[in-house]
Amino acid sequence: MKKILLSGILFLCTALLAEAQNTSPIIVKATIFENDTIPFIELKPVTIYGLPVFKNKKDQRQWEKLVRNVKKVYPYARLAGIKFQEYEYLILTSRSDKERKNYINR
Repeated sequence: MKKILLSGILFLCTALLAEAQNTSPIIVKATIFENDTIPFIELKPVTIYGLPVFKNKKDQRQWEKLVRNVKKVYPYARLAGIKFQEYEYLILTSRSDKERKNYINR
């Protein structure tokens, strides 16, 4: 009896806290170009810096090593991201728990 009462109270508390999604429109400025409406959104300015100035040769070597390592690993990281998205899609679209485990264990 206590479990039923406790679960009922918990259900009512969560139902009271539930909120619908905000569906109010977002109003932005727009420009019409060749019969097409294009939203005009101002972006924050971006600061572009030149190459860093180093205090000593050790800092310069560390920077060059970091750049070299990033250039080596970046293509593999992109491939890993693509594979991760493929596996995520396969897991989400699999029908049974057994199929999910097979995809994960591969």
